[in-house]
Amino acid sequence: MSKEYKIGLLGFGSMGKTHLFSVTSLPFYYSDCDFRAKYAAVCTSNMQSAKKAADDYCIPFATDNEEEIINDPQIDVVDICTPNIYHYESAKKAILSGKHVLCEKPLAINSEQAFELDRLATDAYKKNGQVCGMVFNNRHLS
Repeated sequence: MSKEYKIGLLGFGSMGKTHLFSVTSLPFYYSDCDFRAKYAAVCTSNMQSAKKAADDYCIPFATDNEEEIINDPQIDVVDICTPNIYHYESAKKAILSGKHVLCEKPLAINSEQAFELDRLATDAYKKNGQVCGMVFNNRHLS
């Protein structure tokens, strides 16, 4: 049986929806992939929008508190799609909690923050095999 990664999604604007679509589409393009990924939680800035996202897209858990996702032992990956100014803090907390991290661009709002996240991610990879990455998911959209 293949590994299943449970993803917690922070933010559900256009990028959150784009990430959800991309990850959900993986089996259609990579049917022989040795893992499965599924969204297990979604966090937005208020419970009403979080519950709507969860209901509309069959995501089992909704919250307006990212700590619930970052600290959930059932979540393997934290997918960060919040406004840019929040990326650094969320990524730092997720890395330090032992989660794999996927962060929409930009990683941080200045080079000091980016270098710190790089150092934390490198240490986490060496210690635990945690994978941390940043994506520019809409580069092919017109």
